[in-house]
Amino acid sequence: MPIVTRAETAFRGAGEDLSAAVKGFIAQARASAADGLTFVEFGTLAFALVQLSMLMVDRYRDTPGADRKAWVLSAAAALFDALLPLLPLPARIPGVSSILRSVFLAIVSGAIESLLPTVRAAACSRRSR
Repeated sequence: MPIVTRAETAFRGAGEDLSAAVKGFIAQARASAADGLTFVEFGTLAFALVQLSMLMVDRYRDTPGADRKAWVLSAAAALFDALLPLLPLPARIPGVSSILRSVFLAIVSGAIESLLPTVRAAACSRRSR
């Protein structure tokens, strides 16, 4: 079973507690990748977390979009910080890791804007099945 599939199970049954769902996802991702993590696996986990987080915060449409985006970015930052020790050595070098974190969060920030319509459409198609 792929690492992402195992980690996604942490979101199931999470109810409305967003923080608990993200913490569960991260804990499951860390456990699944205990022997190390490639950059591709990290990217897959990050995409899954961002997508799932976006779906969860999108339920709170009365909350300003900037606040929902900040919450998804916070979840992505928590994932990066938690999985950094499992990434290959160059990523763990202090100067490199801070640059990677900044680049990662910039990518996630842009991705949130472009992925929202796709995430919403996918959620609607799943519900209509």
